[in-house]
Amino acid sequence: MKSFSFAIRVFLGSVVFFTGASLAQAVCGTTQTNLLVERVFSADCQSCWSGSLSWVPPAGAFVMDWVIPSDESAPLQAVSIPEARDRWPHDQPMASSTAYRIWPLLGSNPRPHLIVQSGPPWGGYIGVSLRIKRPEVKPWSHWNQWFAYAALVEQLPKAFMNSAVERQIVRAVVGPLPLTALKNQKEVVYWQAVRVDPLIQTSQLLSVGWLSSGAKLLVASKGKDPKCESR
Repeated sequence: MKSFSFAIRVFLGSVVFFTGASLAQAVCGTTQTNLLVERVFSADCQSCWSGSLSWVPPAGAFVMDWVIPSDESAPLQAVSIPEARDRWPHDQPMASSTAYRIWPLLGSNPRPHLIVQSGPPWGGYIGVSLRIKRPEVKPWSHWNQWFAYAALVEQLPKAFMNSAVERQIVRAVVGPLPLTALKNQKEVVYWQAVRVDPLIQTSQLLSVGWLSSGAKLLVASKGKDPKCESR
């Protein structure tokens, strides 16, 4: 799919696929984000990493980079993960381009509350927790259609490995985790130990969580930014 300029017009409850590039900004503390953007490209596509950009998401969006594995000689193989294959749009041929998936928050109110956190590394693992509280005012009845996810994202500065922008590389994924229990419970908590590559800069890892049902995103949350530790 060829890159093209995009005048963003997001319809609630939809996911939009296109090609381009972007830059996300991190904030301190556990916070909600109004737009989650997935940037997906192959480990073979050096130009997707270091080439010129054609699109920047609106303010408030958080961008995650998914790098699809290729052979061992691929220039970006070191930052790829197998789960990235599932993020590429199935109706698009794999090419030397970047695909975007735009996830706007649904307009449902009240929304469930999501908190995602991650602990310090220990023995090659990092603990990740997801806490989901259902709305008190209007409990939902279709929680069996919704699932929770979490990702450990490595924040890399511009020019790292010749990158054209700052990067939020997805290094590990947790999910889908079922939310059916929220039919009868006010809260569901998941704890997961995630193995991390020893080459990852764990001090730059950020936890990101989201709730989704098919092509719908209900809420997304970012854990504590490690950059805040030195402030």
